[in-house]
Amino acid sequence: MSRPGAKNRGRGATARGLTLIELSVSLAVLGILMAGITAFLVTQGKMGAGSFDRSAIQRGGRGALSLLDERLGMAGLGVPRELAIRSLGTEACGATSFPRLEVASVDYLRQWTVASTAAGAMTLSGITNGPPPNPSPGGASADVAFSIGQWLYLYRSAAPGGHGFAKVTAARAALNTGVTLGDTNYAVAQSSLDLAGTGELNNAASGRPLLAFLADVSAFGVNCTDDAAHPYLYWERLSGVRTPVASNVSTPSVGGAVGLVFRFFLDTDGDGQPNGAPVTSLTFDADPDDATNDDVVAIEVEVRIRSDQPDPASNQYRVERFVRRIALPNLHTTTTQYIFIDNSGI
Repeated sequence: MSRPGAKNRGRGATARGLTLIELSVSLAVLGILMAGITAFLVTQGKMGAGSFDRSAIQRGGRGALSLLDERLGMAGLGVPRELAIRSLGTEACGATSFPRLEVASVDYLRQWTVASTAAGAMTLSGITNGPPPNPSPGGASADVAFSIGQWLYLYRSAAPGGHGFAKVTAARAALNTGVTLGDTNYAVAQSSLDLAGTGELNNAASGRPLLAFLADVSAFGVNCTDDAAHPYLYWERLSGVRTPVASNVSTPSVGGAVGLVFRFFLDTDGDGQPNGAPVTSLTFDADPDDATNDDVVAIEVEVRIRSDQPDPASNQYRVERFVRRIALPNLHTTTTQYIFIDNSGI
């Protein structure tokens, strides 16, 4: 038996909706939640971008120091120490002047005997394509091609004009005896190579063979030709071929400091240890004995890399400083002439 009115209880009832005030409050709460989520995502994005910038800076800095350590540490191998540091100059990048340092070494396992020389050219002899023997006077090496811009070190004696560097100006295929040379005035510390004259280099009567070695001239500097706002540290191995090593090198206007500095530790009393504070300039003199680059026993390199974009919180670029002191074991000798080269005619 049903109770009175039970059948009609649900007929007249209507579903109760949200009032305008309740709807407004709900939308406001939802807006606050969405704003919080958006702010969180934006913050996470900025943190991610900052982490990416830091990683890029670390990679660039570590890579630059590793290459500098390798190439500068080779300076002087196989050459007289007064030629180990070829030059130290400056290179303009807008209003900022960055240093440009060139060092040289020789692959003394690659050796050719020179049959004759002429102006801008020379002829090799004894070329083979077998494995290189131990370095010996007049010995042949496993032959390799010469590239345009490759440096060769020519040596007959330590006398002025008896040794120095020459640059290959035309590609030479392996086993080809002819070599075309261009720039022969390698450094002010040595006389120009007189390939066509009767100087010490061509003095066959000395009884010493004229030898050619592959040379490695490495240059480091900063370039901003492509993008003035993003200078990059480069390594130049062959003349004119620049390989970027690290991007966004800092400048005083963007980063607060010059992003590349070389400091040289000098051994002025001959005990093999640096004396006094490092210097940032070197003296290149016509007399090698008076050139302070003879006395360099270590080079300290400082590289400053900045972030690609300013930090959103401070609107400042993130800058990290990388410093490494690189010993020069091939310059730590008591004679100006490297021992293998000095004994090559014995």
